[in-house]
Amino acid sequence: MYGISAPGLRARFLQMGVTTFSEDDCARFIKGFFTLYAGVQAAIDAAGLRCKQEGFISTAAGRARYLPMARMIEIPSVEAEAVRQGFNHEVQGGAAEILYRGVHRWSQTERDLCNRQTPTKLLLQIHDELLFEVDAMSADDPRLLVVAKRVKAMLEADSKMYRVPILAECKVGRSWGEMTKVKL
Repeated sequence: MYGISAPGLRARFLQMGVTTFSEDDCARFIKGFFTLYAGVQAAIDAAGLRCKQEGFISTAAGRARYLPMARMIEIPSVEAEAVRQGFNHEVQGGAAEILYRGVHRWSQTERDLCNRQTPTKLLLQIHDELLFEVDAMSADDPRLLVVAKRVKAMLEADSKMYRVPILAECKVGRSWGEMTKVKL
């Protein structure tokens, strides 16, 4: 939602074949989102201020992205895009770091602990997801639930670094398209 305009949101809907929303509907939706989640706008504003003052933004783990265009007040569209990129770096970069640390934990200790339950392989990282292959008989196999609990704990271990809790969700299925949420 951050950084999108009503015309931009309507264009996204049209790309998906959804024609029922007008630009005014999209503007109301955006306004309603920021009213309901006022903290998001405050976070965007704070990130923008840091970008403008310092010329860069950092994730919670300290990875910096330099954004000198955030100081380009002569060209408001360039400045606004740099500020949007700054907030995006905090959000997406933070999510990536959580996964990087999770993969590191997996390779250091968790893989061996999970493999004691049932053969388990980390196959892919897709954006903010990790895809595992677990040798279990069914979705309610207790061995699978032990592995899911370990993976969830592994990804939530860095919650103290963030102002909001980091909650991982586990899903199971015979294929990626059949995944259903597991209650842990």
